[in-house]
Amino acid sequence: MTEHHLVLVAWPAVVDPLRMIRKGGSFMHNMSWKPERGTTFHVVDRHSGEHVATGEGEAFFCFHHINAYERGDEVVVDLCAYEDPSVIRALELSKLRAGTTPPPHSYPTRYRVPLSGGPVTGERLSDEPLELPRIDYGRRNGRPYRYVYGAGSGDWLDRVVKLDVQSGETLRWEQEGCYPGEPVFVRRVGADAEDDGVLLSLVLDAEKGRSFLAVLDAGTLEELARAEAPHAIPFGFHGQFFR
Repeated sequence: MTEHHLVLVAWPAVVDPLRMIRKGGSFMHNMSWKPERGTTFHVVDRHSGEHVATGEGEAFFCFHHINAYERGDEVVVDLCAYEDPSVIRALELSKLRAGTTPPPHSYPTRYRVPLSGGPVTGERLSDEPLELPRIDYGRRNGRPYRYVYGAGSGDWLDRVVKLDVQSGETLRWEQEGCYPGEPVFVRRVGADAEDDGVLLSLVLDAEKGRSFLAVLDAGTLEELARAEAPHAIPFGFHGQFFR
């Protein structure tokens, strides 16, 4: 969502409902990947609901969008892009328990959608894998921004990452045997800087067999505090903070 527009991104993952009825199985197990179709970006006026433009870009798959905003005669859409939807099958419990192959990575990628329609161009913002992205939504959602936070991945989501989308620079917080969830940004009251606040991330400490809430400085990713839980908390991926 931008100030004036909604953007619906349709990647070429196709599901045949009739096939599901005939053969059964889950939604995802009946999905076919059609990369030759490319990815379609539909832009809609968020106030009137009228169609504004349609753009075509390269084939990719995505779970999470980062942010979007208007710039001149185009809409900028940042998201976490996979080459294809193979990550879905890689996240099946049988494959995760086998532990032989880590799931594919997603990378922060920027797409520029012309409001006049036509080809959509894309560029990777960083070679640092990033998922479960969060920004300073209260002030930056739908507007130009600089920082995105997320869970980075090696063999699994095993680090918190901060990316400067303007310079491409990254910072990490990681600890051996620890697996953080989505980092929730909490702005310091009265702060002006976009990264003046803290990140809250629920972390599984696999060695201890329990979880803790990590409190990180959003500017430096220095650990400020942690609140230990007496047991492991199942991965829920997303979170929210309420004052």
